[in-house]
Amino acid sequence: MNAPRVSVVIPLRDAGPHVEELLAALDAQTLPRAEREHLVALAPSSDDARRQLEAARRAGRIDALIDNPTGLAATGLNLAIARAGGEIVVRLDARTRPEPNYLAAAASALDRTGAAAVGGAMILRGRGPGAAPSRR
Repeated sequence: MNAPRVSVVIPLRDAGPHVEELLAALDAQTLPRAEREHLVALAPSSDDARRQLEAARRAGRIDALIDNPTGLAATGLNLAIARAGGEIVVRLDARTRPEPNYLAAAASALDRTGAAAVGGAMILRGRGPGAAPSRR
């Protein structure tokens, strides 16, 4: 397999209730699956996130489930980035729901502008402090 163009790195902890919605948002991306990889750094969790993510890995929905024993998001990101094979790294969080064209638009913007980094609006959806009510 050729190296992916985009590596999506996701630090995750105690996010079991959000895993399926996150995976569905990744599944819906318009950037072809062969051009991206999904790397999840899982901190010690008290919910069923590990079980869900292991099933997702077996189903090919994520490419790597990386243990993050420190529980720190920064450490999880560093562990995932160290395993990333893509020329572009995109950080997502467990509670984000990127629009279907998010990854394709980011890659296109980098190509078009030659910028070193691009970003876009991310709205937290779901449950918990700071999250906007889900509209999906």
